[in-house]
Amino acid sequence: GLTIREFVYGDAVSRRIKVAEGTGVVVHYVKPNSPVAMAGLQVDVEALRAEARVGMQAEGERIGAETAEKMVKLGQASEQEIASATKAARQEVKAAAAVLALDLARQKVVARMDEPTQSALVSRFARDLDSPQRLSQ
Repeated sequence: GLTIREFVYGDAVSRRIKVAEGTGVVVHYVKPNSPVAMAGLQVDVEALRAEARVGMQAEGERIGAETAEKMVKLGQASEQEIASATKAARQEVKAAAAVLALDLARQKVVARMDEPTQSALVSRFARDLDSPQRLSQ
């Protein structure tokens, strides 16, 4: 682009002339899209790149922290699921053990039950039915 400004003391020093001799204005012209015009953009491009690097690093750290948090939650959920499955399995084992215990008790009663024992049990039950005291207890 085109820039125009007043001739100042710094211009005289840089051109090694006396201030009184330097009058007028200083004009700079740079052809658009030329390497010289693009040279000023290099600083801006590098600043954008640096900003992008910082942003990408921050995003990477955020994603890493989020992933770690999700892994912790997933681990906790897995532990709870395992605990729940273990509890259900224990309840199933207890129920199966109760069924086996009842079956074993029935087998023992059947094995011990003979005609005289059965008659004695029926007689005792009938006698208890006749006694109102025992029913109220």
